[in-house]
Amino acid sequence: MGQIKKRVAWITVPAFISTDRFIIPELAKIYDINWYLIVKNGEKIDFADNLSALSKEYGFNYHIITLFKRNLAITTALDYRKFLKQIKEEDYDLIYNVMIGIPYYMPFLKMIIGNKNVLVAIHNVHVPKGGSMYIPSILYTNYTIKAFKYFQTFSVSQKNALLKKASDKYCGHVNFMLMDYGTPSIIRNNDVITFLSFGIIREYKRIDVIIQAAEEAFEEVGITFRVIIAGGCDDWDKYQALIRHKELFDLRIRRISDSEVPNLFGESHYFVAPYQDIAQSGSAIIAINYNVPVIASRLEAFESYIEQGKTGFLIKPASKSDLKKVFTYILLNHDRIYRSMSDQVEKEKHSKFSSEIVSKGYEKNFKQVIKG
Repeated sequence: MGQIKKRVAWITVPAFISTDRFIIPELAKIYDINWYLIVKNGEKIDFADNLSALSKEYGFNYHIITLFKRNLAITTALDYRKFLKQIKEEDYDLIYNVMIGIPYYMPFLKMIIGNKNVLVAIHNVHVPKGGSMYIPSILYTNYTIKAFKYFQTFSVSQKNALLKKASDKYCGHVNFMLMDYGTPSIIRNNDVITFLSFGIIREYKRIDVIIQAAEEAFEEVGITFRVIIAGGCDDWDKYQALIRHKELFDLRIRRISDSEVPNLFGESHYFVAPYQDIAQSGSAIIAINYNVPVIASRLEAFESYIEQGKTGFLIKPASKSDLKKVFTYILLNHDRIYRSMSDQVEKEKHSKFSSEIVSKGYEKNFKQVIKG
């Protein structure tokens, strides 16, 4: 007779589903998981079509909890209260809860569940400047760290940031699992060097730096190349005004569906992220999955998995001149460097982001919380 699995409530929101949907099937081999996805009414859920198939294949349960009012509504607070009381009645061995629900959720979690068997996952201990709800997010994060005992982050840098705030807390870190959206159906055009920026466009991601550096690199070397900018944006006009050579840019300024992701990375040679600030980047992990070298800012979030000149390039954060130099170098040396860099990315991804390695990190943290 096999050992009875520990029961885990996994509570998160659609914003983190690209992380959850790759690790939950692995952990479901060890734990009895009930996945609760808290969704705003009408909110798009990535991978929605295959959640049912995944749950049947890997033996976990999932539940959609729908909120019908905005975050600040008292009705939302009451919905959180009702939901968490139901969770408490289930008497789980562990509650894995991503920090969510400004301003009500985490206070209700502490009040109703407590912190004895709760592992709080925080994606951004350090809140990026230029992110949405910057000041409220800082205050909410500080409250959460003070209120709870056990934490998980998704990089060493964020773990260190949390322990700097609260050295008496338990904090383990895990890598993201490789985010595999499927196999590309197109063949990369090696005649045109292609750079990619992918993800929701925020101010801190410094798309202006990409545009200006690309323009100047083209004017200096005279080699035609392509920059794909793909993702939704609320204020694209200010970026459009910076473009002088329209032929360089392949603009897809809209929400990118999951089905488009494989070909998006499949047609690109390099991923570009000259962020001024960031905790970690899921898009960069997708790039690594597709063996795409990454050009990124010299921030801890990127330094942990980019080796200069081997798996990518590191630049000063948001530096137009640094990025221009990298663009120019690549344009003049692509045929010589690209294949070996892509091959090195493939080797690195298996040593740092495999399902076996990442799931062991979760297990370690889970066991720490369960034993108290």
